[in-house]
Amino acid sequence: MASTTIPSFQAALEELLLAQTVFVAGLPLTDGIPSPGTFDRRDWVALLDVEFEQNTAALNQTTRPRDEFYSQTVLISVVAAKREDAQSVASDRAWEIFAAIEAAVRANPTLSPYYTGDGYIIAATLTKNGRLRKAVTDDSRESSIEFTIDVRARI
Repeated sequence: MASTTIPSFQAALEELLLAQTVFVAGLPLTDGIPSPGTFDRRDWVALLDVEFEQNTAALNQTTRPRDEFYSQTVLISVVAAKREDAQSVASDRAWEIFAAIEAAVRANPTLSPYYTGDGYIIAATLTKNGRLRKAVTDDSRESSIEFTIDVRARI
């Protein structure tokens, strides 16, 4: 029996997202923040940190089931070449990517059939907390959205 569903969830989430049109069109999805310069002047999405907790679900002597709750942080980064409307272009694209991720998770909160690990995902939902950040360099504008996907699982 697995000690956590997190690695299997992350693999399933990656598979689910890569099947979405926005990713099929070449949007990179990384495990952690990409190295500087890897996607210079390109959009990317990264699966970042996970906060988790486990609780005993029942006093079954044989299986000792546990409920697991965790939050997968996701970061979307969009860079637009500096021009008059660059910030709004970058922000609009970031929200477009966010909407695609949200739609995929909302349509398939158990990540079936992508999740194949021990235990099972009860529900995955986008959290109510998120953050849009805007930045500027000498020749570009960036918009990034950081949010979490909250998961409840049973192992």
